[in-house]
Amino acid sequence: MNKIYSILTVVVLLFSAQKTQACSICGCGSGGYYLGVTPQIQKNIIGLRYRHLSFNSYENMGDFRSSSSEQFASAEVWGRYYFRTRWQVTAFLPFQMNKRVDDGVTKHLNGLGDAMAMVQYNLFNSFLRVDTVGRLFQHNWFVGGGVKAPFGKYNHTDANNEKINPNFQLGTGSWDFLLTTSYTLRYKQVGFTTDISYKSNTENSNIYRFGDKTAVNASFFGLINQKMWTVMPSVGTSFEHSFANYSKHYKVDNTGGTVTFANLATDVFYKDWTAGVLWQLPVHKHLGEGNITPNNRLMLQLAYIF
Repeated sequence: MNKIYSILTVVVLLFSAQKTQACSICGCGSGGYYLGVTPQIQKNIIGLRYRHLSFNSYENMGDFRSSSSEQFASAEVWGRYYFRTRWQVTAFLPFQMNKRVDDGVTKHLNGLGDAMAMVQYNLFNSFLRVDTVGRLFQHNWFVGGGVKAPFGKYNHTDANNEKINPNFQLGTGSWDFLLTTSYTLRYKQVGFTTDISYKSNTENSNIYRFGDKTAVNASFFGLINQKMWTVMPSVGTSFEHSFANYSKHYKVDNTGGTVTFANLATDVFYKDWTAGVLWQLPVHKHLGEGNITPNNRLMLQLAYIF
């Protein structure tokens, strides 16, 4: 199950209403579409990204305390294309690799995830104006929206033919929509970038609706030029808020919440290639009414600029 720009934390009740000795909540495997500090140079990009995130979940069931851990990894193809001077489209197609350890029992689920496409318009970009070449300050501002298509299978079942936890599925089974804006300001070799996104989710065929999500990312970056190489370190923060999920129009307990991350990243540019790494450390969280603990997140990417 994949979601937009840096948007990623929701928790839900497990698939069965029957009482078992298994933890009935789990961290959300919805991947965000956080891109980090991408080069806004009116060029196209195509690349590969690897993302890894994990959660620990706990639930008190009388005298018994159940626990589980979930790991969500994805390898995705993504790209950005300028089809006009001020218009760009960005798309993502992930392959999900989910792993869940529930009281010693390990489950795996691999397959194609949900696809996302976004279209953005450049309201202002000083780099496009010839008379600003000599200026110390440069900036640009994008606004746009997107749609997530349910490419990933949602109705996976386990060995007992019981439906797997909605958050552990490869997709959400719904068409979802995104609004986004981003702004970048640069002074000489240092700069600041921020983006805000809101994702509205619709109900799937099982009458299950994942909560809407808001994400805010902000980073300070610097450019270090060394002949044909450019290194761009950055430090920043990400804030994510998820609303509660609904099943058959009833609110699902232990869903929704907020999490704030401290971000540390480095991107390297060589000729037409770029590679990068992003590390996210949770500094404040309240997920699933306190029953979900998000762990550190990692993203690696390699891209060709043309």
